[in-house]
Amino acid sequence: MFGTLVNTAAIIAGSIIGMILKGGIPRHYSETVMQGTAFLPLYLRHRSASAYYFPHFPF
Repeated sequence: MFGTLVNTAAIIAGSIIGMILKGGIPRHYSETVMQGTAFLPLYLRHRSASAYYFPHFPF
């Protein structure tokens, strides 16, 4: 339950910050963040699969 409340508060805080900064972030920064956000799940999946198939080999 605590995690749900923290997550809700983080979403609300992020929404408020986003409304305040709307249009204030340059487009190339926004694109870089979006690309990094898209790349992160692929990286985490690779690490997880590597740890499963090669448990004694650090990646």
